[in-house]
Formats: sequence, structure tokens, C-alpha cells
Amino acid sequence: MKTTGLLVLSVALAAGCAAPPKLAPIVEGSSKPRHPVTATMAEEAEANARKPAPPFDGVDAAGRERTLESLTHGRPLVLYFVKDGCPCSVDAEPLYQRMAAKFGAKANFAAVINGGQVVADKWLKVMKTPYPVILDPDMKVIKDYGIERSVYLALIDAQRRIVKLWPGYSASMLKELNAALSKATDTEETPFDPLYAPVELSSGCSFASSVPGV
Repeated sequence: MKTTGLLVLSVALAAGCAAPPKLAPIVEGSSKPRHPVTATMAEEAEANARKPAPPFDGVDAAGRERTLESLTHGRPLVLYFVKDGCPCSVDAEPLYQRMAAKFGAKANFAAVINGGQVVADKWLKVMKTPYPVILDPDMKVIKDYGIERSVYLALIDAQRRIVKLWPGYSASMLKELNAALSKATDTEETPFDPLYAPVELSSGCSFASSVPGV
């Protein structure tokens, strides 16, 4: 099997990265994710569905105040979680940005990062995330949402309820998110190409560890 590092790099550059990110290789069509989603992780994530999304009041990397209410603002919100130094976050980011571009103004996207201004600026310098990156240095938002690892993604409806929380990403997860967003935005579903996404649901690095890649 071959790795798709060049493909990931080309997608990241197409997303507007100023410099090539340092990517861990992903094996094309691999059934062995770097951080497999366990049955417990999947069950705990599923238990969050249809519950009110925890409110938050924070600041993004541009210095703007961001709340759950302002980020939904009558539209569905995709909220995902980034860990500083995590290669899994770097791997997933171009795919999440492509999904955001597909739905445009019909849906809002935001990322939560486990750090302050310096950490967020470092992330943005490379990944050029085109929507709010919320600073969470004490990991309050991360803990309130019950997020164990990076790459977790929540779809929140306009009434600020969690439609679904995914504990990782994969080709099938991205197709499911595409379908859910099409329904939430009342638009006709069109295909989303998951490109290099892993076959099996793959989570990210643990927020409980200070060691990158764990």
C-alpha cells in the first residue's frame, strides 16, 4: 500500500496553507487507524446526541468574542477540536475545511484549540483556518463537551442541540456529516469526496497527555 502524504499536502496547500504542514503519513485504504475509536468512546459520543449543546463564552484568535449563540445564529454549527502539536488534527483539517467550503454560508464552522493566542497563531500560520478558532487554554469547552481527543466533531443545530458527536473521522463519517448538513441546511445532498480519509473511524491525540502524538 502507498502513503498519501503528497495528496494530503496538496489538499492542505489548496486550502490556503502558507507553508507545507509536517504530516504523518496515512496509509491509503488502511483499516488500522493511528488512534482507533473504542466502543466506549463511540457509546459516550452517541449519548450526547439530541442533548442541548453546552453554552460557552470565549474569544477567538482574532480577538472577537464568540458564544454558542453567536456561532449558531439561526444556522447549524460544526464545532471540532484541535490539539496543539497533534498530527491527527493536521491530517483532518483540510477535509473539514473542504466540507465548510462546500456548504458556504449555509452552515457555520468553528474550531476549538487547547491553547492561547500563541498556540492559535502557530496553528493558523500553517493551516489558515478560514473560520473562528476559539482559544481554550484551560480546556473548559473541551471538558464541557466531554472531548477526550482531538479530531472530535460535533454537529449542532440552529436550536443549539447536538445532532451528533463523532469521536473521530473516516470516509464514512465525512459522508454521514455531508448528509446531515444537507438535511440541516435543507439543501439537496450532493457527493463529498473523502479523499485520503481512513477507512475506519480514527480519533486524535489525547487531551489528557502533554505529549504530541499520544
